[in-house]
Amino acid sequence: MRDKLQVTRTKGLKPAFEALLAGDADYVIAGYHPGLAEVSKAGLTDQIVPLDQALLTEEMFVAFSKKSPCRALAPEFGKGITTLTTDGSFDKMLSGATAAWDK
Repeated sequence: MRDKLQVTRTKGLKPAFEALLAGDADYVIAGYHPGLAEVSKAGLTDQIVPLDQALLTEEMFVAFSKKSPCRALAPEFGKGITTLTTDGSFDKMLSGATAAWDK
């Protein structure tokens, strides 16, 4: 990859997007939602558009301590997360949170 691309790291998304707009970078690889948030915060939504297909994804995990009184809630918690992610509820919440962020 290094012989075909010049990869530059930045300290945060703001300088990466500044390099993109200045023509010093051809693209920025960033997490989808953090990238959207930074673009929105900087007022650049009319200049920077994300790809439809995310390049990066992160898995998230929740753990309950063996000593926690909440441990008994783990099975029901798991069912709730499954429901949220399969019935469209999570996407609706995410859209609402994104819209609230943009205000």
